[in-house]
Amino acid sequence: ASTVLGINTLPAIAILSSYALPAGAYVPDTTRPQLVSFFLNISGNGVLSLTFSETVDTRDANSQLSPLPSLNTDDITLVGLNNQSFVIQSTIYARFPPSVIVNITLGVSDLNVIKALPDLASNSSNTFITITN
Repeated sequence: ASTVLGINTLPAIAILSSYALPAGAYVPDTTRPQLVSFFLNISGNGVLSLTFSETVDTRDANSQLSPLPSLNTDDITLVGLNNQSFVIQSTIYARFPPSVIVNITLGVSDLNVIKALPDLASNSSNTFITITN
């Protein structure tokens, strides 16, 4: 079966890779991803789930499990009330294909500090996030 059919149902003429057509124009992606929402689960394993406005690459080309290349550990800060804040210290690892959602498993030491701050991440009204890069 042909991918493209003419109006008279005749298949399109194949173009071999040795005769591939160049693009008439190319516009690169220059839009930076923007964080649009996040979810923080501090029970159990502790997961911070970030949702971006467009696909972000969470993979390293040479490894299925590698530090997240587009975010550094000091790029993410949880912010609460009364000037309480906490910079995520966990090494951020990802095993996901490019996606709009990045799930980060927080380290035990991060979880312990977050839980010890009464005005930070005890409910949705005192849980905010900043990302710098």
